[in-house]
Amino acid sequence: MSVNSLSTLVMNLLFTLIFLPFFIFSMVIIGIILFVLDPKSPVFFIQVRMGYLGTPFCVYKFRTLKNGGSSNKFTSFLRLSGMDEVPQIINILKGEMWFFGPRPKSYAEIPPTYVYQYNRIVLKRHPGLFSLYMAEKGPGQSVLQKQDIAGILAYERYEQAQWSSKLMIIILFKCFRKISSNCIDYFPAT
Repeated sequence: MSVNSLSTLVMNLLFTLIFLPFFIFSMVIIGIILFVLDPKSPVFFIQVRMGYLGTPFCVYKFRTLKNGGSSNKFTSFLRLSGMDEVPQIINILKGEMWFFGPRPKSYAEIPPTYVYQYNRIVLKRHPGLFSLYMAEKGPGQSVLQKQDIAGILAYERYEQAQWSSKLMIIILFKCFRKISSNCIDYFPAT
């Protein structure tokens, strides 16, 4: 099975349909909480990211930082748990993202020395909500250093070479385990 095959598309659609009720319910509840906490700020953060073959698209996230860069306990939890990414179900339903694929990055996040490799390796896939890199590093990872890009490229090469239904399920479980671990660390036992 290749990363862009019909069977991969079918698996992505299947996972999207299975988790769609959770995403919609979560989006409504989190949106209401964010609005109540700060009715003057927009609920969503929208940013242009690179999509399939470098096509730009607007990715949706919950706004977790105020204009001054501050956050509260709830928005910090959203970032740590990856729940700030829930609105990306909109991107999936619009066909801009798939359930599985490399996390979409903005143009500014890719150092010039890595642009060619990134375009050739990562952008030949649809971006996704879950990836092997996210499964290992956790949600909310920003590309700030060259080794982050090198790591993404290494994971992406591996993912493309080993792509299968089994790997998709492994990625999903590893992501949920990492998110659960982050949440447990955020709310330590008293």
